[in-house]
Amino acid sequence: MESAIRKKAQELGFSACGFTDCSDLQREQTLFERWLSEGCQADMAYLERYTDIRFHPSLLAEGCTHVVVLLLNYHRPERDFSSLSSYRVAEYAWGCDYHRVMREKLHALAQFVRTLGEGVRTRCCVDTAPVLEKALARRAGLGWRGKNSLLVTEQGSKFFIGEVFTSLSLHSDAPVANACGSCNACVEACPAGALSGTGTLDARRCLSYQTIERKNLSLPAEMQEVQGAAVFGCDACQNACPYNQNAPVTQVAEFLQTPPWVHWTDADWQSLSAADFERYFADSVLQRIGYEKLMENIRSVGKRGV
Repeated sequence: MESAIRKKAQELGFSACGFTDCSDLQREQTLFERWLSEGCQADMAYLERYTDIRFHPSLLAEGCTHVVVLLLNYHRPERDFSSLSSYRVAEYAWGCDYHRVMREKLHALAQFVRTLGEGVRTRCCVDTAPVLEKALARRAGLGWRGKNSLLVTEQGSKFFIGEVFTSLSLHSDAPVANACGSCNACVEACPAGALSGTGTLDARRCLSYQTIERKNLSLPAEMQEVQGAAVFGCDACQNACPYNQNAPVTQVAEFLQTPPWVHWTDADWQSLSAADFERYFADSVLQRIGYEKLMENIRSVGKRGV
């Protein structure tokens, strides 16, 4: 069954597929609770909820005992990046909204999994349920937790993670060893020193968090000093990682589409209206931060010039 699922996952365009069970994540629970107690989650209060499900995956979906963990590559050629504007948008946001793309592929795979046994149950998750995705991916043998706090593989870290929880009994894959070694490139590249070097990240010092997730409209003064040209996310730690230097280009058509704003100038961004924001970013993850926060990020860059 595992080989059949892997084959179907490949046909659907997934970059990697691994299997693990729904046993408790005891080691991760200790680390996560310590991380929360230190306030590293900033004001992402949702991370403090549903902790029982996060650490006990078997509680997520009734009857599900195993997880099919999938990776979806989003890396695109460097030549696609525009030089007309000084503003920078994280690479993962250059394509269509990954939630939609991943969800469609996961549901197609789940439908296939249900044909492999009578009464098989499934539940699909992509960045929307209280799931420790990187922990499950690591346990399913798809990579290791890098010093940048992301899942790192031999082919880099520019992947989305998704899961199909199932009641189908599957053989678990073996975890792979951490291969960061003595490399600290990502730690040294972080503009605000958000990385500890142990695989944990302080969201309070992370430009990705501060330009996307922060609750307040204004960017904190100390983060404005290191913002550079970032208006949505930050790729500094990933771009510094040696494993990303020869990362394969995605084969997912939705991630290779040219966004309408690719040829905008700084002036085009600055004059963006609320109506145009809704029109241009309807199928983009930029939609999640809203018009006001995007424009505030742009104004923050403009205060110092880039």
